[in-house]
Order: sequence, then structure tokens, then C-alpha cells
Amino acid sequence: MSQPKPPPLKRSFWRSRIGWLAIAGIALGTFLVLGLTVLYVGSQTGYLPDTKAIPGENLQPRVLELLRQEGFVEPDEEVLYFYSAGFLSFLDDGNLFTDRRVISYAQWEGPEVQIFSATYPEVLEIEPTWSNSLFEDSVLTIHTATHEFELWVSNEGKRDREFYRRLIETWEDRR
Repeated sequence: MSQPKPPPLKRSFWRSRIGWLAIAGIALGTFLVLGLTVLYVGSQTGYLPDTKAIPGENLQPRVLELLRQEGFVEPDEEVLYFYSAGFLSFLDDGNLFTDRRVISYAQWEGPEVQIFSATYPEVLEIEPTWSNSLFEDSVLTIHTATHEFELWVSNEGKRDREFYRRLIETWEDRR
């Protein structure tokens, strides 16, 4: 007499290959959401650079203080517009204009930060090169009699156009 065949063993869903993929997907999604939340909160509180240009009146006080401590902005200068293309630090890159001048700084290679600036009377021309790409900033080339340099500005929310418009107005008023 033969014994009845036992039913096949069923594996738990979570122990199957699909289960492991589901766990990995949930973990990756959670990590992504947490990471994006940290970046968003960091940029809104002034601990990380924002992804768009910021009018001076909306600039976090701690960012303004950092710009002054590093010597990018004089203590009595008023920042009118600011954009940093830095990912985790405002010190990696900055593009701004104040009530007195236009400033661009960047840390290219090594520990030295290069700073370019021109007062409004020194500026001969401001030449825009607009970007329509989400992954590429617009570039404003500042021409003076002795040199030229670039301001890079994110086109997110068309803030590059607002940055340029306010820069032109300030330049025309103060040259």
C-alpha cells in the first residue's frame, strides 16, 4: 500500500525571489524619499544650496553670514540675488549681485576659491545665454574692459530671467 504524497511545500512570499525584490524596492524607495526630504529641508532652512536663484530678501540669514565670513560679500553690502550651483555646500560655487557689484566664485581644483567681481561702472556688457534644459544652467557673461567672467543661474521657475532682469535694472541705475 502506497502512502499518499505529501502536499508540496509552499514558500513564503517574502522568502521568494519576488519577495526579495519587493523588499529591495521598498528599501530603495524609502531611502530615496528620505534623501529627497533631507535635501529639501536642508535647502529651505539654509543648510544646503537651493536648486533655484533666490532674491536677496529671501536669503537665509545664515547663508548671508557665511558669504560675509568667507569674504565674498562685504559686511555692509546688500545681496540682491543669489544662486549657488553647489550640491552640498554654498562655498563650492556662488553667483550673485549686490547693491555695489556682480560676483562669481567657485572652487575649481584644490582648496583655493577663485573670486571674480566687477563694480557696476566697470561692467560694459551683460550677455545672456539661456538654457532650456533642466540639467543645464543659463549663463550670464559679464564683460569689463580688462576681463570677463560668468554667472551661472538655474532656469528653474524662470528665475534666471528674473535674476537677469533685476541685474540689468541695478546695473543701469548704478553705472
